[in-house]
Amino acid sequence: MQRAGDIDPGLLDQSHGWPAGTDAPPTRPGERAVAGGRAGAEGKPRPARRGPYDPKNDPKNDPKTSYGPRAPYGPPLPHPPSVPHTLPTTPHGPSVSHQPPVPHGPSAPYPSAVPTPPGRHDPAGARHQPPAPLTAYERHTAHSRSAGPGPADPAEDPADEPEAGPVHSVGILGPVVLFGPDGPTAPSGSVVRALLGSLALAHPHPVNADTFATRLWPDRTAPQARQCLHTGAHRLRSWLLNATDGGLGVVTQPSGYALTGGDMPTDLARFRHATERARQLADPQRRLRHLQHAHSLWRGRLLEGIPPECVDHQAQQSLMLEHTGHLQDLARAALDARRPREAIVAARRACEEDHFNESSHALLMEALTAAGMRVAALDVYEHMRNRLNRSLGIAPGEILKQARGRVIGR
Repeated sequence: MQRAGDIDPGLLDQSHGWPAGTDAPPTRPGERAVAGGRAGAEGKPRPARRGPYDPKNDPKNDPKTSYGPRAPYGPPLPHPPSVPHTLPTTPHGPSVSHQPPVPHGPSAPYPSAVPTPPGRHDPAGARHQPPAPLTAYERHTAHSRSAGPGPADPAEDPADEPEAGPVHSVGILGPVVLFGPDGPTAPSGSVVRALLGSLALAHPHPVNADTFATRLWPDRTAPQARQCLHTGAHRLRSWLLNATDGGLGVVTQPSGYALTGGDMPTDLARFRHATERARQLADPQRRLRHLQHAHSLWRGRLLEGIPPECVDHQAQQSLMLEHTGHLQDLARAALDARRPREAIVAARRACEEDHFNESSHALLMEALTAAGMRVAALDVYEHMRNRLNRSLGIAPGEILKQARGRVIGR
């Protein structure tokens, strides 16, 4: 019986010391051939070397037997195309990166929406983002859109389109700014901005100099406060002259100062003009378009950035009531135009401005009922009833009771 360590010399290749007929590497100096592989100087066999790994020969990646670890629910995914690692050269050497900048910030798209250059692999685009569940109102509106198109809009008349504003105007429906061809600008001094906002709010009436000076400088004497106001008015007049080329100005009157510059030098005047014109239109679509244009002029809180002591609170309260009435008109026009979603948004904003306004809450209930959300409309009534009882000790008025009757079908 032949032992494992004995090799028949006839089976060895005399030139390489390896079994004849095999493709084995030659021995190195100081090594000897043994069964099963090459041996070192001490005679211990070395492990056989393997070639490079080939995924095609791996039985785990065979689609007939297994789908592999990359695609557990289907055939194996194709490998992404290889991306060259060489950077393009520039006159000053290789560039640092040749990828396009990725947008960022609140308006940036999701990673799957970022465009990918041709030939590159986008792993974020391969991931599926499940859609968010729809609310009851969204399901209702989607069903209404799938049921068929609504009534066609009437032919638009160019004469009924909202008019463009003047070249220069003062904006007070939000931060106090000056609108012009080059964009909005604002004076640097807080006193000048406060005076500009007060003049625009009181336009076309003047601002009483003594009252305004007392509001700005309550710790100073009347002559000192009047002199400081005179200096601020002079700076505002010079700034408007340079910014508008004489389009807007400040004039001195016996009672104080007034803003001049055409019929609509402020966004408040444009807002009132668009609202008044919308009330004269009989077509609900056109009336809604004009009211939406008027509402778009509001950029935030009235006279934002102006100290409260510099604002006429009576005029501010009157304007806020006017804005609440505008939101109610906007909700009614949206209901007449069969746009309940826009009516809900307008009525809800009117309710937020005045928590005890029963007309706004009745409009919100009517808009929710038109959208098929009767339960939500009844919740608005119960919430308003509890608020009136807890805060004022009164019951809901007739307008809310009638709105509840329409919801339940009485």
